Amino acid sequence: MIQKIYKVLKEYFGYDEFREYQKEIILSILNKHDTMTIMPTGAGKSLCFQIPGLLSEGTTIVISPLISLMKDQVDYLENIGVPATYINSSLTAAQFRERLHGIYENQYKIIYVAPERLETEGFIDAVNALKQPCMQVVVDEAHCVSRWGHDFRPSYTRIAGFIRQLRIRPTVAAFTATATETVKEDIKQVLELENPNCFMTGFDRPNLEFKVLVHVDKDQFVKGFIKEHADDTGIIYTATRKEAERLQNMLTKSGTRSAVYHAGLPDVQRNQAQEDFIYDNVHVMVATNAFGMGIDKSNVRYVLHYNMPKDIESYYQEAGRAGRDGLPSVCILLYSAGDTAVQKYFIDEGNLSAQQKAHEYRKLQSMESYCHTSVCLRKYMLSYFGDDLAPDHCGNCSVCNNETESKDVTLESQIILSCINRSGQRFGRGIIVDTIRGSKNKKILGFGLNKLKTYGLMEKYSKSEIDLLMNKLIAEGYIHKTEEQYPILKLTERSVPLLKNQGTVTMQIPKKSQKAAADTPLLAELKQLRKEIALREGYPPYVIFHDSTLMEMCRVIPLTMEEFSGIKGVGENRKNKYGETFLEVLRRYESNRENEQVSVPSESSRPGSAIGNKSDKEPVYKKYFQLFQEGKTIEEIAELEEVQNRTVENNLLKAYREGCEIDVNQLVQKSYELDIIKCLVADSWDGKLRTIKEQLPEEVSYLTIRGVIEKLRKKVLSLP
Repeated sequence: MIQKIYKVLKEYFGYDEFREYQKEIILSILNKHDTMTIMPTGAGKSLCFQIPGLLSEGTTIVISPLISLMKDQVDYLENIGVPATYINSSLTAAQFRERLHGIYENQYKIIYVAPERLETEGFIDAVNALKQPCMQVVVDEAHCVSRWGHDFRPSYTRIAGFIRQLRIRPTVAAFTATATETVKEDIKQVLELENPNCFMTGFDRPNLEFKVLVHVDKDQFVKGFIKEHADDTGIIYTATRKEAERLQNMLTKSGTRSAVYHAGLPDVQRNQAQEDFIYDNVHVMVATNAFGMGIDKSNVRYVLHYNMPKDIESYYQEAGRAGRDGLPSVCILLYSAGDTAVQKYFIDEGNLSAQQKAHEYRKLQSMESYCHTSVCLRKYMLSYFGDDLAPDHCGNCSVCNNETESKDVTLESQIILSCINRSGQRFGRGIIVDTIRGSKNKKILGFGLNKLKTYGLMEKYSKSEIDLLMNKLIAEGYIHKTEEQYPILKLTERSVPLLKNQGTVTMQIPKKSQKAAADTPLLAELKQLRKEIALREGYPPYVIFHDSTLMEMCRVIPLTMEEFSGIKGVGENRKNKYGETFLEVLRRYESNRENEQVSVPSESSRPGSAIGNKSDKEPVYKKYFQLFQEGKTIEEIAELEEVQNRTVENNLLKAYREGCEIDVNQLVQKSYELDIIKCLVADSWDGKLRTIKEQLPEEVSYLTIRGVIEKLRKKVLSLP
């Protein structure tokens, strides 16, 4: 059985090894044990039920609430050669009948179905009429069964009734990414799991960096962040539809390719926005929480929360849409005091019992505490989900990395408080801001506020900067904002000592981030090829290959079909479909590198000449030189630095050229040195390395050829 599992893993999915607990979960299902799995987004839960579906004799039914996920998963399975289909409300009557007929004829190994469709008579009859019975029922997003979860769906409570109507009880497997202890118990009971094997792989997503920024100018931050990550794909979540539309308009005006998604838009517009995002036609999706559940897009590099969500479960699930391919990604929550008020309003206006409202308020308090905590953000969230073994320091969050710096805003705070006091504590925010900025509008002049000592003292500050500081002073209790249609600002007892110079106010502001290194030209070319294939075949780009697979192609640069099949994520079917197309690009890239014109240097390039002084001295070669001097091999250095062998070779030769004491004979195949020199001095040599390579035995490496050239170069430069 184990050999069959590994064969399917490699042949269909293109991987050699399983991730943590995947193999154990697969074996549990294949051995006909009911199974409950808590596995974080991006950890590979789909593979845990797709492999049993392929290996079992009968059909596997996957229950999912998400139309978009069904289509993505079926597209992916069909692309790797697995017969699959889906049944949901997006089908026409004719399509529904056609797929029911296919189910009768046992045409599909895996069938995705919406929970609402389970109760239709035609579907139940079709499943019970299967020549080989349904062997597994998989319940994805299983937290939807619980009234205490963050996404309760009544249709999920009827899944157990559907299973009872099947002529043979199948193995039942439940999967979810987030669940508290209460939700876990609900899953077992509502789905009527029989002595289930329970797996919790841990909620941690080590590749995700978590950050909370409090009291920042959100619009300015978003603009700056997206400018720094212009080539990356990301999602920005807002609390309201109005905010989503405003933010998307702002990004569009600044030249960012973006789309907006919320439940108030027509279906056609929502579907188009989702498709544009999935197919990389837009880089940024601005959305409410209506977007994202079931979106299997692997290359989302960041998720920004413009507003604080309602609870930790929602936040972790939404943030978890970043980095599904396992590559480093960032999740940033922008908090302001108004976010809490918005979420309280939603709870108060919801159709909830008193008990449920109390429960929601407790969860909201945990969410708000996350925004202000001084402990590791990852530890805070993992502890919330019951993982008490998380380390105190993760090294990958804004708390652990100390990514904020303290700014003293005592003087600015005193000016604001003094202006409120001197104006009689009878004006709102707008009047106070205009006064300290020195505005000459009619209201300011009419009220005589231009005569106050605080008038114009902050004229060099923008309105947004002053608003930001006001929000902090309100949140920390220095200012009270009255609850009326036009709120008035008043001082609290806490403000009195500050006005008497008996205290200080500091604000944490984010440190400037460093821009990530840009994609290599080869990666950009591979991404473009992937997009062209995706458009031609009607699949999202990540269904063709994940970013991580393309990056490994760039690192390894396979030149044969055998080498290409060894790339993680390729698999037999995609190797046959796309191998030659991608190899053509890779071979051309490698050929261009190897065919660079190389000539023996002339007198003008000696050190000290005008041209020689312009040579580019990259300090990075010194690092490779030092590692080589320590006795490490080229292969060991490449593994240590996570680069190709060629990169190490290039830097060692550069070190030799720059005068570092390297015995170049350690790099070359000495016995072929004379043959190479003969090729170099021949009149027929066209200056290309490949021409020399073709005249030598196959075992002679390009490193040897280049090493001999460097030795010859040095001899020429040392001539009197």
